[in-house]
Amino acid sequence: MYYGSYEEALSSTTAYGKVADYRSTGALIFNVSATLASLGVLLKRKDVLYVYIPIFAIGLFYFIMSFL
Repeated sequence: MYYGSYEEALSSTTAYGKVADYRSTGALIFNVSATLASLGVLLKRKDVLYVYIPIFAIGLFYFIMSFL
């Protein structure tokens, strides 16, 4: 009984840890993409947006993976 509850708690903790990893990675990537976007607006260079869009897409991927 005790070991079954311990194993269940351990497996749920592992799952929550993976979700937290994905969300923190997604948040970091969103912050980087927001910084690049604001840099593009400040410098008025459209070349920076070609870097911004793929980084934003990667952040969106990690954000979506955190819900699966």
